Amino acid sequence: MPEGIYSELRNAMDTRWRLVKSLNRIRNQVKRWISIYFPEFNQVFGNWEGKAALITLREFPTPARALELGTEGIFLEWRKEISRGIGRKRASRLIEAAKVTVGMRQGLRAAENELKCLLEEYGVLMRQYERTMVLVEELALQVPGMEEILKIKGVGLITAAGFIAEVGDITRFEHPKQVQKLGGIES
Repeated sequence: MPEGIYSELRNAMDTRWRLVKSLNRIRNQVKRWISIYFPEFNQVFGNWEGKAALITLREFPTPARALELGTEGIFLEWRKEISRGIGRKRASRLIEAAKVTVGMRQGLRAAENELKCLLEEYGVLMRQYERTMVLVEELALQVPGMEEILKIKGVGLITAAGFIAEVGDITRFEHPKQVQKLGGIES
């Protein structure tokens, strides 16, 4: 069993893994929601996790709600939180998409509630993930030799921290083959 910093890092990486799984579940549910109620949304926004896309999903997620606001109303809603990089042209594209949508038009109150719940959970999970990543980085950098591991081309913080979290103190091994054996790789 890992001890000290290695135990801390293992626990933090376990928490990270749980959060990643939960975030992926939420991401898939939101994508499913969009494909049912406003499939043309993806033609306007490349990624629903972008700032303007999130505002749209939170404030006027259905085509009917977007049409109620109109181009100028949508633009003004975005401007409340985004100062640059989003404009009337995209708001106009959203309105055009809303006019020709093939999305479901029934059960919209419950659908909006479902999306609101998903987005709230997404927000909580993202804050927890960010906090956990700060902890992972802080703990990983306390591990002796971590800076050298991170200098290896192609090895990032998550990979290195995950490896150390599973293996523990690598100085306890006398030969690389022992680490391979631990990982189930026999040569």
